[in-house]
Amino acid sequence: MTDHMELDVDGWVEKTFPYDGPHSPESVMNAGSAIRELTRYLANATQHKHTVAWAAIARRILANVSATASIQTEVLAHLAEAMDRQAADPTLYHEATPHSERAGKLDQRAVTTVRDATVRIREAKAALAEAQIALDRAVQTIYPLGND
Repeated sequence: MTDHMELDVDGWVEKTFPYDGPHSPESVMNAGSAIRELTRYLANATQHKHTVAWAAIARRILANVSATASIQTEVLAHLAEAMDRQAADPTLYHEATPHSERAGKLDQRAVTTVRDATVRIREAKAALAEAQIALDRAVQTIYPLGND
């Protein structure tokens, strides 16, 4: 088992997911899975009283969660832009549209669906931005606290 106190998290992430790439559909899907699994770990680990025994620990975790939420709004903006591009992609199709109805032209059911998804992503981005503000306020509220 790894002693997490000695883990160079930034170095591990940079080695596994280099910021400057190479980037691929697989690498970005894997990064999304890593976020999920790390969040799952955090949700499990923070339920134990000894893991958040001091206010400063809660502050550091909240600061990182807040920073993550801020960056995730950028990810959501990029995903909304990707969905906007999909609305003009003639290869996009909806599984309920028969092939004969979409051959050689935009599948309107798919276009409507992708535009609806884009709206939902932008709604999620706005909600996450609000959550990030609340998280940052929580960090600032906890900041002056300490434990002896």
